[in-house]
Order: sequence, then C-alpha cells, then structure tokens
Amino acid sequence: MEMMNEASWGTVKNNPKQESVETRRERFIRIGNSRMRRLINTYRLIGGLATSSYQYYDKDIEVMQEAIKREHEACWAKFKKKPREKKPEVDFDLSAAQ
Repeated sequence: MEMMNEASWGTVKNNPKQESVETRRERFIRIGNSRMRRLINTYRLIGGLATSSYQYYDKDIEVMQEAIKREHEACWAKFKKKPREKKPEVDFDLSAAQ
C-alpha cells in the first residue's frame, strides 16, 4: 500500500465506483464553502430584522454588533500564525552537584 504524505491525508470519499482520498485542502474548501454560505445567509436573516415588522432599540443593535465583532475577531485570530515560543536554555550540569 502506498504511504500517504501529510498533504494527501484525509478521509475516503463516498464513491462506490472509485475509492479516492479527500485531501486536507479539498476538505477545507468543501467545509469552508458550506460554512461561509451559512454565515452569509445568517447575516441576511439578521438584516431582515431591520424591517418595520419588528421593534428594536439602538441598544439592541449595539449589543448584537458587539457580539458579532467579538466572534469575528476570535475567529480570524485563530488563522494567524503564532510564532513558536523558544524554550529556555537548559542549564543543567551534574558535575556541579559534587
């Protein structure tokens, strides 16, 4: 059996005719597209609350905006590459115990 490298690691697609492996990139695109479509649709639904069918106060909108802003920032922060912390130098010497 052929070894899979990290780029080709994934799950087997549900295709009875041909078993192929979904790469991590393909999975990201498939799931990312689905989640972005849902997010955009949800924003549109929230925008629908601005019609005259509902009563709301400026404070309501501020609270909603702050919640969205917090989640937005937390989400995109996860995608930022964090530099690895350098481990401190090991200062160990058994000869000092004598």
